[in-house]
Amino acid sequence: MPIKKSETKYVTFYNEGFKRKSTKEIMCSDNLPNKFVGKNITLAQRLKARKCELCGNKGEVMMHQVRSLKKLKGENERERKMIAMNRKTLVVCNECNQKILK
Repeated sequence: MPIKKSETKYVTFYNEGFKRKSTKEIMCSDNLPNKFVGKNITLAQRLKARKCELCGNKGEVMMHQVRSLKKLKGENERERKMIAMNRKTLVVCNECNQKILK
């Protein structure tokens, strides 16, 4: 099929199809380990566990919340934990909450 602009060019079309490769020729080997990706733990699940995320004590817990993760510098354990979890909230016991507020 000739194409004319400044000079004549020819284009050839291929219409014979492509051969399908059999599955025996294609060796698919999946040697990667199966990784379990758990669901994110919700706020309610964290509260129901009744476990302080800083010290690990079980009992009465409350939520500690910050306005922005961007403003956290990672200066103390609480901030580093929140940055690592990528969460603005922490479930803390009364003792840890008193330490945070001081």
